[in-house]
Amino acid sequence: MTAIIIKKRPLGLFLFILFYSFIWSQTVSDIHFIGLNKTKEYVIKREVLHPVDVSLDSTLAKADRDRIDNLGIFSEVEWKAVPLENGSIVLQFNVTESWNNIKGAMPMYTEEYGWSVSRGYIVKNFRGRNQTLELGGSLGGQNTYGFRFNDPWIFGDHVSAELGVGKSINDHLFLDVVKKVTSLSVSMGRYFGKYIRSKLEIEIENKVFEDEKNYYKTKYNYIGLIGSVGYDSRDLYSNPGKGLKENHVFYYQIDQDTGVKNRFVWNHSFSVFHSLIPGDKKLVLGFNISNQFSLGDTNAVWMDYIGGSYSVRGWKMPSRDLYQSGKQPFRFGHHWVQSSIELRQVIIPKHATKYGNEIGLDFGLFLDVGINAIKLNNLINQTPLFGTGFGLRIPMPMMGALRLDYGWAFYEGKYVESSFHLAMGHRF
Repeated sequence: MTAIIIKKRPLGLFLFILFYSFIWSQTVSDIHFIGLNKTKEYVIKREVLHPVDVSLDSTLAKADRDRIDNLGIFSEVEWKAVPLENGSIVLQFNVTESWNNIKGAMPMYTEEYGWSVSRGYIVKNFRGRNQTLELGGSLGGQNTYGFRFNDPWIFGDHVSAELGVGKSINDHLFLDVVKKVTSLSVSMGRYFGKYIRSKLEIEIENKVFEDEKNYYKTKYNYIGLIGSVGYDSRDLYSNPGKGLKENHVFYYQIDQDTGVKNRFVWNHSFSVFHSLIPGDKKLVLGFNISNQFSLGDTNAVWMDYIGGSYSVRGWKMPSRDLYQSGKQPFRFGHHWVQSSIELRQVIIPKHATKYGNEIGLDFGLFLDVGINAIKLNNLINQTPLFGTGFGLRIPMPMMGALRLDYGWAFYEGKYVESSFHLAMGHRF
């Protein structure tokens, strides 16, 4: 009788093979980009930090997707893991290029200047390298012409450069003067790590403020030195779900004529975002506080105001009649502090259409507050202006988002007025 001997494989060897097979099946062997027609591959490849020949990390892949979306040149960005026959996977990013060119004439609106007709050539993704080129001008509410070129990664790691030259002739918003500006500016910027950004800029400007009959004329020739430093950890710039953004801008205006019209301005903004309900239809709570303090020349032409779509909403944009009447002096000054709280609900998540443009819809509720003063030592004694209301945000190619807000204004506990605001981009 012959004995049958069965050899048992060690359990440890079986578990090792099983574990190795699982790890290999999740290994990223390559990274592919699908949908690039104009954009150079290296433009988005440099935003991808997920390494190859390691296990897939979905958190890193999503962060890479967000960074590609933050370039602002794609209507839609998706990532997915594509399995291969050898058991590994390809990390694949599918992009839809957005509309990035404007040629000819098109209407343009701002709350400060109203409607204008802009004519020229604007390319946001110039040469497929995420560069911006603008050449042209506008007539109507804004009368301008000029040239601007920006490269967000001219060399090194996020080292940017920008050149701009232009001229504008516009009515001042609330002073009875015409503002004429001729300027030339050059700037360089750099990232430090993933979140810290810095920028240095030099501008040479000539500004003339005069009335139509030449009874009043003030002329400025100055060199402006501008430095900014900030921290930005937002996941998505177009519609943040989490993270914070803080930015300091220091502006020193050096008078070239008399030397007595020097001016120093500090602008600061801090924003934080938190998703109360995550996902594609997220509900986000956002908070912002910002300020401006101005030292030096106190001419009325440098005064700022409270009200409008980028300030305390619900308050109408100030007019010449309002300023000259003296009825609301608390809205004008050289120094201000403002804050805003917004609750943003995504109704239709942003996605690309078959035509390449993005589409979507967000609904928001807001509460704004602000104080303004001529003199810095009087700022803390001012009575706050309040504004509250609701609005819609619609993604738009090149412009980020079209924002429509309606608000109600309050002062000293009393209702003052209501206003509709049409603007581009978020309040913060």
